[in-house]
Amino acid sequence: MRFLAVVALCGACFLVPGTYGQAAVYLTGERVSATIDHCALMGEKRHFGYHCAATWRYRDAVRSGDIHGIRDDRRPGAAVAVRADADTAVTDSPGWLVWFSIGVSAALVLVVLIVRLFLRLIRATAPESPSGTTRS
Repeated sequence: MRFLAVVALCGACFLVPGTYGQAAVYLTGERVSATIDHCALMGEKRHFGYHCAATWRYRDAVRSGDIHGIRDDRRPGAAVAVRADADTAVTDSPGWLVWFSIGVSAALVLVVLIVRLFLRLIRATAPESPSGTTRS
C-alpha cells in the first residue's frame, strides 16, 4: 500500500512542470477576450479536450496562438475569456492553480517522506555506544 502511495505521489509531482507555464500566465497575464479561429478535438477516442487557435489583443498588438484549457468545442468567431501574455493564452479559470498546487503539495510530501526514510536509515546503522544506546 505504501508503494502505491509513493507511486501516486511521484505521478502527482509531474503536475508541477506540466502546469507551471499555464499557472504563471494565469497569475501574471492580463484578462483579455480571445476570438476563436478554429478548434480540433484532441484524442478522439479518449477525449482529452480541444486544441483551439485564437487571436487576442495584448498591449495594443494583436497576438495569435493556442489557448490552453478549452474543454468544449467552440465555433470560429466565438469569444473566450482568457488570461494572456505576449505569446500564451490560458482559459480564465483557477483550475491551473489547483492542479499546480496539487503537484507542489505532492512534491513536498514526497520530500518529507524521503527525509524521514533517510533519518531512519541513519539511526538504524548508527554504531552502539558502550552503554547500549545508539548515538545520534
